[in-house]
Amino acid sequence: MARTISTLSSCILAFAGIATLTPVADARSSGAWGGNPLDGNSLSCYAETGGAVRGIGFTASCTPGAPGGPPPNGGQGPRWEVQLPVDAAKSYAVQFSSMQGNGSGGPCCTAYAVSPTGTLSGSNTICSSGSGMIQRAPLNPVSVPSGGYLFLACSGLWYTDSQVGSISWN
Repeated sequence: MARTISTLSSCILAFAGIATLTPVADARSSGAWGGNPLDGNSLSCYAETGGAVRGIGFTASCTPGAPGGPPPNGGQGPRWEVQLPVDAAKSYAVQFSSMQGNGSGGPCCTAYAVSPTGTLSGSNTICSSGSGMIQRAPLNPVSVPSGGYLFLACSGLWYTDSQVGSISWN
């Protein structure tokens, strides 16, 4: 009995030691579907797949984020925005997973840092590429001021199955 307790105690201590040595990343994550449409678009301009937001294809009822119609003629397509909660004023690195649909370009996302008064304090944009493959796209960090906000806005969802999936930030 004493040997069993000793062995069990050793296993518990070994497990506790492993657990305390493993660093915990100070990161948050969210599915992109937790956001909202921009530019007066209806939710019907988008679809959800496993927490990802994806384009349903070009329709006349979905207004472009920029004039000119769907890319490559100048429009950015319907835009989608996700608010990313932050606890402190600091620099945040944001990354997202995306997949190019049946068009010539993948989604582009911009991380926006905004002051409590609504002043833009920083932004960074990256466009993904790679047809039919899920990719991670890391953005350069943006600095959120005290009491400020962090957002991710994505465009390029004109094409069927173009999608933005998980978002992480730390």
